[in-house]
Amino acid sequence: MIGALYFEFFKIGLFSVGGGYSSFALIQHRLVEELGWLTPAEFTDVLTISQMTPGPIAINAATFTGVKTAGLLGGLAATAGYITAPACVVSILAHMYFKYKKMDIMQGVMSLLRPAVLGLIFSAAVSVTTLVFWGGRQISLAALDVKSVIIFAIALFALSVKIRGKKISPVWVVAVSGAAGFLAALLK
Repeated sequence: MIGALYFEFFKIGLFSVGGGYSSFALIQHRLVEELGWLTPAEFTDVLTISQMTPGPIAINAATFTGVKTAGLLGGLAATAGYITAPACVVSILAHMYFKYKKMDIMQGVMSLLRPAVLGLIFSAAVSVTTLVFWGGRQISLAALDVKSVIIFAIALFALSVKIRGKKISPVWVVAVSGAAGFLAALLK
């Protein structure tokens, strides 16, 4: 299992063009839908915990998934697997970019990668939205988790509004949401 975790996250890291958020579509497809290592609910938990903890989001997701699947060694294997490919690729690309950055072909490649990366990130956002709002069930008004929609709307509003010329820090939004969830669980 340790080797499988390393290899799966190596492949995810190799094709996670665009960073952490773009990797979530790959993680969901491979680990939830194909291998069944995570349930849809566990995948949502991975996303949530990865957002809340310090560090790069995809590495946090790899570590969390590895620990859940195979303990501490699994977490280390998944993390190492995710880091290996991008570290090699970015070293090669950085060398090539700085050597050839003025060439039209390099600019053409970069301009075509941007929309693909946006597509990967948007796909992950749609997947997470359906998991959070409908819990992986069929999308219908009856299955909609109204509480989640309200929390989402409040958080979105809080992150977009300015108070005395400053936006509210995402750290505060996460902290208040977590505290509210903790209090709600205590009151049950």
